[in-house]
Amino acid sequence: MRAETGEALLASSPQLRPGGPRLSCLVGRIAESRGLTLGDGPPPTPLSPTPSTPAPVRRVDAPALSLPAAGLVSAPPAGRSRDTSADPVDGVALLGAHGGAGVTSLLRAGLDRVAVDADRRWPPASPVLLVARTSTSGLEWARDLARQHASGLAGDVELLGLVLVPDAPGRLPARTTGLRDLVSGAFVRTWHLPWLEEWRLAATTEPLPAHPDVQRLAAELAHTPQLSHLDPSRTTRTTRTRGDLL
Repeated sequence: MRAETGEALLASSPQLRPGGPRLSCLVGRIAESRGLTLGDGPPPTPLSPTPSTPAPVRRVDAPALSLPAAGLVSAPPAGRSRDTSADPVDGVALLGAHGGAGVTSLLRAGLDRVAVDADRRWPPASPVLLVARTSTSGLEWARDLARQHASGLAGDVELLGLVLVPDAPGRLPARTTGLRDLVSGAFVRTWHLPWLEEWRLAATTEPLPAHPDVQRLAAELAHTPQLSHLDPSRTTRTTRTRGDLL
């Protein structure tokens, strides 16, 4: 209905005007049916919209990052692990991931002041430093031994990290570089040594020249809490080797 039509209808029907008898009777019946009593009191106060109360914010703390707990990582395939040893070592145990990894060369170059050859076995309750070549085979061995340690099958040892010794002069191929970066991510820290031609030419009975990178590594290992009694500047001490030569 148009507004002007409604106004004309109210004007022509006095009984439908506000306050008219028929309209008042109709309103009274509606109020009575709903149990309401009409009075002469003041008009009701219009309701104002009630502001909605926001829901309380629940704080969710992000979990702390940590290394995988022992046993949550699957063991490496059969034949791709190292045995554990019951013989403790005095110093950081250099664990060769494979034959020719470079453990003996590192010891001959000055690392024997703070480290010993682990004879390719996990020592009990000792800090261990894994050593591997940058060849595909060497990197795969390092990966599998990292899995052995993470799966809890290496005994109660602290894996300090990985030392990578170049398998050849020059830059690594792109495929090997990708594998190296992937394997390095499985360790807390990775040390990358340069190719040293002097190590390649030195005879077995000759001492290897000390390299600054090896000296820095020895100094860092000397600050390992388990080695507080060792002095990295002292003279070379006797070490156990396995013929793991360059």
